[in-house]
Amino acid sequence: MKALIHAVGKDSEPTIIVNDQSEEQAVRISLEDYQSMEETAYLLSPQANRAHIEKAFKQARSGALITLPAKDL
Repeated sequence: MKALIHAVGKDSEPTIIVNDQSEEQAVRISLEDYQSMEETAYLLSPQANRAHIEKAFKQARSGALITLPAKDL
């Protein structure tokens, strides 16, 4: 098991695991890749976007806007 975990972390390539006894399949990925995918899914989710947009509207209405140079965006 230790070698398997090391291999996943080392190559960062997902591996498809096929069960010859059934049609079940799985994917082996590193924890870092999994966490990155989870964060991306959250940031792209409607709920996260809605909260961000609502916050931006409130800031705009209250005049709490700041101007940033393009290099800081």
